[in-house]
Amino acid sequence: MKHAIIVICILTVSVLGCQNSVIIDNNNIKYIKFTLSSDNKISSEDISDSNSIQRIVTELNKAKRELAVFKAICTLKIVYANGKEQLVLCNGNRIKVNGLTYILNNSITKIMDGQ
Repeated sequence: MKHAIIVICILTVSVLGCQNSVIIDNNNIKYIKFTLSSDNKISSEDISDSNSIQRIVTELNKAKRELAVFKAICTLKIVYANGKEQLVLCNGNRIKVNGLTYILNNSITKIMDGQ
């Protein structure tokens, strides 16, 4: 029984990882492309203002790990100055980055609107 508890603790820590790790690197971001799909319409917006980029990335990095499955209705494509890109899948207050799911404090649409 004692060994089972230890194994469960180790698995939980390995699955959830470090809660305070950086999800999105905020250095040298050129722009963020926000794409929203709703009611068979697709809208897209490029965000290149450094203050807006910083605010959005700060909110994304506050997210907490959560095990969840969801269907993405919007994406954030983060484009760095060196040409590297990072894709963030979003739905409501859930995001998926590099195969890991996180929960945000607010919905992604409120974050993008600056609320």
